[in-house]
Amino acid sequence: MPSMARRTSTGRDLGSWMALRSCRKSFIQALIEVAMNRIEILKGFLEENAKDSFSRYALALEYVKLGQNEDAVREFEAVKKNDPDYVPTYFQLGQLYQKIGRIHEAEKTFRTGMTVAAKMGDEHTRSELEAALEALLL
Repeated sequence: MPSMARRTSTGRDLGSWMALRSCRKSFIQALIEVAMNRIEILKGFLEENAKDSFSRYALALEYVKLGQNEDAVREFEAVKKNDPDYVPTYFQLGQLYQKIGRIHEAEKTFRTGMTVAAKMGDEHTRSELEAALEALLL
């Protein structure tokens, strides 16, 4: 006897497809909740020490993951202001500026980061910043 299950356009059982879609939605929601928990933890660290560059940098990265770009920019800029020698900030902030179409700021950030990385003796990051700048200017 032929199956009476409804099929999708690809021939899959509609019930299986709906269950998979529901699982995917639940998984994405769980990831968002985990990220929000990390954000709250990092904010707690910053309440204890507002100049903790690592926690502020990590908070900015969490905002990037969630697509909260202006919040991420604000946090990266705070790291630059409080700890201008915190080299990783320049690469991530430059990439974020590029992603959101703020090309002039991206170029300036990459250039400043190259100078800071050279001053700090971080040749690896300096070369990454240089490559990012070259790609931006192509």
